[in-house]
Amino acid sequence: MERVVVCVTGATGFVGGHIAVELLKSAPFHWVVRACVRCSADDAKLSFLRAAEQEREQKEGRAAACARLEIARFDIDDDNNEQQDRDAFRDAAIVVHAAAKVAFESSQADTEIVQPSLRGTQRVLMHLDRSTTRLLLFLSSIAAVRSFDQPDTHVFTEADWNSWSTLANGDAYGYAKTAAERMVRDFAQAELQKQQQHRGHVPLQVVSVNPGVCLGPALAKAHTKASPLIVRQMLFANSLVADQQLAVVDARDVARFVRMVAERALAGPSATYVDYQRFVLVCDNLLLSELAALLHNCADLAQYDVRAVFDHPFKLWCKSWLMSPFWRESFARRCVLDGSHAVSEFRQAESASGVEVDTGFSYTDIRDSLRDTALTMIREFGITPRAKATAAS
Repeated sequence: MERVVVCVTGATGFVGGHIAVELLKSAPFHWVVRACVRCSADDAKLSFLRAAEQEREQKEGRAAACARLEIARFDIDDDNNEQQDRDAFRDAAIVVHAAAKVAFESSQADTEIVQPSLRGTQRVLMHLDRSTTRLLLFLSSIAAVRSFDQPDTHVFTEADWNSWSTLANGDAYGYAKTAAERMVRDFAQAELQKQQQHRGHVPLQVVSVNPGVCLGPALAKAHTKASPLIVRQMLFANSLVADQQLAVVDARDVARFVRMVAERALAGPSATYVDYQRFVLVCDNLLLSELAALLHNCADLAQYDVRAVFDHPFKLWCKSWLMSPFWRESFARRCVLDGSHAVSEFRQAESASGVEVDTGFSYTDIRDSLRDTALTMIREFGITPRAKATAAS
C-alpha cells in the first residue's frame, strides 16, 4: 500500500507531541509521520516519538516497509530557508500545523510572540504541496474564540471570534492565535474559489481545532511546564494567584480528534472539497479550586497534600493595579465554552441486533485527565509533591 505522509509541526511540544504519538500508534500502518521540529538533531527531545514508533511495530509484530517516523526541520523563527520549508511539506497528504509561540507576557510581545506565529503560519500556507495535500489542520486555541467583550452569560461556540484581544490590552497570545486562524480561514476561502474555477489543484479540506487548556500525561519533562503546569503548581502547593475559571480538555482527546479528522479526509472521495471547518474542544469549564478538589480526592494521590493556593484578596487587589487588562479580565471573568459540536460531528449510531452503539468521539473524564497528568509527573519526571502531614501520635 502506498505510503501517506502526515506532517506535524511543533511535534516535540506538548499538544503537537500527543498528536504525533497518536498518529504513530493508531493511524493506519502505511501512514508516515513527518515530525517538523525546530532542531532535527536533538535526540533527547525526539526520544518519545521514536519510542512510540517502536511500540507500534512491536504491537503489530512487524516492521513497516519504510520508517514510520521521519524528522524534518521547520522553525517558525527562521524565515530564511525556503527550500527547507518546501522539503518539510513535500509529498504530504496531511499537514497539521501545531507550532506556535505559547507565552503570555513579554516586553517584546509583537516580535517574540505575534510575528513568529503569523509568519510561521504564512510559511506553512505558502509551501504546502498542492499536488498532494488534501487536509490542512490548524491547531488554534479557545483564545481565538473567547472574547472579553461578551457578557458572562454568553456561551462561546465555533461561531465566535475573539474581537477583544490586542497587544495594547496585554493579550499577545490571544491576538496572535486569532490573527493566525483568520489567515488560515481566508486561505481556505481562496482555495475554495480556485476549486470552483477548476484550476486543477487537489481538493483541499481546511480544519481548525480550538482546544481549551490541555491536560494529560507529559511526554517529556519540558511538558510539565507547559499547560499541565497548573497541576504541577497544585502538587507543590504553589500560588495560583486567583481562582480562575478554565475551559479544559485532555491533550489525548485533541490528538484523537485530529486523527479521526485525518482518517475521514483520506477515506472520502478524492473530488470532495469541504469549506473551512472549526471545532472547539472543551471537556469541562471549572474553577481552579474545583480542579484542585478533584485532584485532592484522587485515591492515587491520597498521600500527597494536593491543593490550590491563592493570594489573599487584598494582595490580589494590590497586584491588580499592576496587571494588564488581559490578566484582570482573566481572573475576574467566568467564560463558558461549548465543546459539544466535536462530539456530534463524529457521533455515528450503528445498529446491531437492534442496539445502537456510539462509535464516535467523546471526551476523557476530567478526573482521569487530572490523575494521569499528576502521576506522570511524579512517576516519570521526578516531581515530588508535598506529603500530607501525619497526625501527632
